[in-house]
Amino acid sequence: MVNIRKAAALAGAVTLAAMLAVPARAVADEQVSSQDTTFMVQNAQTDLAEISLGQIAVQRATSSDARNLAQETMADHQQALGKLQTLASQNGVALPDTPSAEQHSMAAAVTSESGSAFDVAYLRAQVTGHTTSISQAETELSSGRDAAVVAFARDYLPVAQKHLAHAQSALQAMGLAPSGVNTGSGGAAAAQDAPVGWYAAIAAGGLVLAAAAALTLLPSRRGQASQPR
Repeated sequence: MVNIRKAAALAGAVTLAAMLAVPARAVADEQVSSQDTTFMVQNAQTDLAEISLGQIAVQRATSSDARNLAQETMADHQQALGKLQTLASQNGVALPDTPSAEQHSMAAAVTSESGSAFDVAYLRAQVTGHTTSISQAETELSSGRDAAVVAFARDYLPVAQKHLAHAQSALQAMGLAPSGVNTGSGGAAAAQDAPVGWYAAIAAGGLVLAAAAALTLLPSRRGQASQPR
C-alpha cells in the first residue's frame, strides 16, 4: 500500500511539473525572433543616420525642399527611435548607438559636397536610404513574429514611404532623375542625369568626324594606287 501511495505521489509530481512547464514553453515561444531583432537593429541605425545627417542638412542645404525634408525626417525618425527604444527594452534587445558602416560612408560622401551639389547628394541619399528601409519594413511585415514589432513596422512603413516620395519630388523639381545613386560617385551621377539628346549628339558627332576622316584619306590612297611601281 505504501509503495502504491509513493508511486501515486510521484506520478502527481511529474504531472504537476509538466503542467508548470507548459507556460514556460509558451513564454519562450513568444520571444522575438531573429527577424524581429534584425529589423529593430536596422531601423535604429536608420533612425540614427537620418537624425545625424538631417542636423547637418538643415544647416547646409541651399534649397527649401532639401531643408524641409531634413526637418521632416529628423522629427519623424526621432519619434520612431523613441518608440523603438521602448519596444526593444521590453523585449531585451540591445540597440546600436551609431549608424551602420554603409550609412557612415554615405553620410561622409554627402557632407563632402557643398552648395547645390550638397542638396543633390543629400536628396539622393534619402532616396537610397529610404528605399532600403522600406524593404526592411516590408520584410518584417511578411516574416516578423512578434506582434508588437510587426505593428511598429506597419506604422513606420508609410512614414518612410512619405520621406521617399518627398525626396523624389524634390529631385524632379530640380530636373533630375528621382532615383538614388552611390553618393560621391561624381561622374556616375552626372551620367545618369545627362539628357538622352546629349548622348545622341555626341554619337552623331563621332560619326560625322569618322566620315570626314575617311573622305580625307580616300584621295591619298587613290594617288598611291595610280603611281607606277
